[in-house]
Amino acid sequence: MQVPQLLVLFGSQTGTAQDEAERLGREARRRRLGCRVQALDSYAVVRLGLPSKFIFEFVHEVPSVGTEGLKLASSDPQRPPSELQPFLAPVITNQRVTGPQHFQDVRLIEFDITDSSISYAAGDVVSIMPSNSETHTQQFCRLLGLDPKQFFLLTPREPGVPHPPGLPQPCTVSHLVSRYLDIASVPRRSFFELLACLSPHGLEREKLLEFSSARGQEELWEYCNRPRRTILEVLCDFPHTAAAIPPDYLLDLIPRIRPRAFSIASSLLAHPGRLQILVAVVQYQTRLKEPRRGLCSSWLASLNPEQGPVQVPLWVRPGSLMFPETPDTPIIMVGPGTGVAPFRAAIQERVAHSQTGNFLFFGCRKRDQDFYWQTEWQELEKKGCLTLVTAFSREQEQKVYVQHRLRELGPLVWELLDRHGAHFYLAGSPCTPLSPELLDPLHQLPADEEDNLSPPQDARAPDSKPELEALSTVEEQEECEGQAEEECPICTEPYGSDEQHQALLNCGHSLCVGCLHQLLGITPRADLGRVCCPLCRQKTPMLEWEICQLQEELLRADGPQRPVPIASTTPLRPGPGPWGSLEHRYHLRFLAGPVGGRSCLPFLPCPPSLSTWLWTLRERGPCARRLSLLSLLALELLGLVLIFMPLMLLGVFFMLLDRSSH
Repeated sequence: MQVPQLLVLFGSQTGTAQDEAERLGREARRRRLGCRVQALDSYAVVRLGLPSKFIFEFVHEVPSVGTEGLKLASSDPQRPPSELQPFLAPVITNQRVTGPQHFQDVRLIEFDITDSSISYAAGDVVSIMPSNSETHTQQFCRLLGLDPKQFFLLTPREPGVPHPPGLPQPCTVSHLVSRYLDIASVPRRSFFELLACLSPHGLEREKLLEFSSARGQEELWEYCNRPRRTILEVLCDFPHTAAAIPPDYLLDLIPRIRPRAFSIASSLLAHPGRLQILVAVVQYQTRLKEPRRGLCSSWLASLNPEQGPVQVPLWVRPGSLMFPETPDTPIIMVGPGTGVAPFRAAIQERVAHSQTGNFLFFGCRKRDQDFYWQTEWQELEKKGCLTLVTAFSREQEQKVYVQHRLRELGPLVWELLDRHGAHFYLAGSPCTPLSPELLDPLHQLPADEEDNLSPPQDARAPDSKPELEALSTVEEQEECEGQAEEECPICTEPYGSDEQHQALLNCGHSLCVGCLHQLLGITPRADLGRVCCPLCRQKTPMLEWEICQLQEELLRADGPQRPVPIASTTPLRPGPGPWGSLEHRYHLRFLAGPVGGRSCLPFLPCPPSLSTWLWTLRERGPCARRLSLLSLLALELLGLVLIFMPLMLLGVFFMLLDRSSH
């Protein structure tokens, strides 16, 4: 009988659809069904199959035939590099371009592409394949009991399954872990599901099954997604399970490292044989002790070409930014922060072709901290090749952003768009989406304002008269690996105070508590208990956040307040035992009237501070309750001693006088 074949096709950019497709494939094979999981783009073109299960065959001697396969990415000079065959580009320089006092480390990295067939234009994107750090690689091998220097061969269990792309044959364990397995990513639900099947430890398997169940998703989010816990850290928390993982399941358990895309920040006309990128190192803090770091940005920042030759696998693909080819078309570029990187390549290319009418709106925090390529912009401005408009948000008391500069130069912008057909470009990081307020000045400009179109004094008039349509596009500039913001992306206020306390949503984005309360106020009744993220539009259940807020408020409080006693008309009955009798005395002498109105003895005053202290001590537990009752009893005895002590001393004095007289 022929076994039915099941084909699962997926299309994914973030890995969610691929993770679900692989889970369906494992479920089908568990039910004795032949299943093949493939990507949509690979099935129709080359009929490639997604690797499912492989057999690791460890070898002691490396075959001479496969030694050339270890030199990954030694591309053919006649063919352009691609993901399957990237180019190993030597790193020329790796310098920090932000000040030492700036909160973020931003790097300008330059690669040598002379020996490759790479050719790019302004607006193109370079893809870089990162690697795990040496420390994490060694730690992973120790957890699983693997020898990093040992070679192995991969053999597919099912026919028709191709070899994993980008993995040489034979390969070392160190190469597999450092360059292929994404152990620094946040695991998904299917990871815990498969890990529970491989766990021999009862307690660890029970916890893994809870994380993979539908009821444990809230706890899984609290344990893994909210603090951004990595696969390596999860394996450290389950050491018995990690030590029992067979090597055959590594490719099914851990996803492959995905390439990161960066906008090219240079032009071949200005820097022949070179390729430059501007990288903002992703680093942020969660409730975990170890700070979260971006895989690619941290790896690139750690490369030091001064200590030895360093090579990075990369390839170039076309971007979405298309600049005009006509020489007399002006362009308006808005690039705050690292979003200015693709515009630098465009400006260098246009200046090399003697194209004028370049208007750049650049925004950053401080002039002396994160003003990228300040000297280069000023030199181009002196030559008349560039009109630069800057906005420094932290140099004055009132924050100024690029949208404010657009509003101030509204007549000039409208003239360029309406009369000269200028192209409008907006670039920024996908991790911190640009506010829609950036485009508000364009909508507010009146179309009939033709008599007041003279440019302001601080702006340079264009030298050309183009006649093209306006174009608005947004270019992804840098990798999105986590929330590294130091300020709220909505109100742009820095985190720190109570109203500006950072709140992390389920999607991974963060915003301040004040903006979160505003979002809760406009939540419709149908979505009660949920809030829609303003950045990615993903709904987040607010129950977990409200519980954490309540816990923080209770911790900040001074303790339970003492309720106002209410006089009771019914007589109080003593409880059983001596403690019940003492408590009955306590109620009669202390709580029957207003606070401080009565004391241990009816004719002795009791300070209110003592009453408050005894009440707080009593409410802390049974031992504190007994201690408070004994304190009241001791206070009463002390009062009796203080009252009758003068009478006793007077009686003794008269007795001594009477004896002395006899």
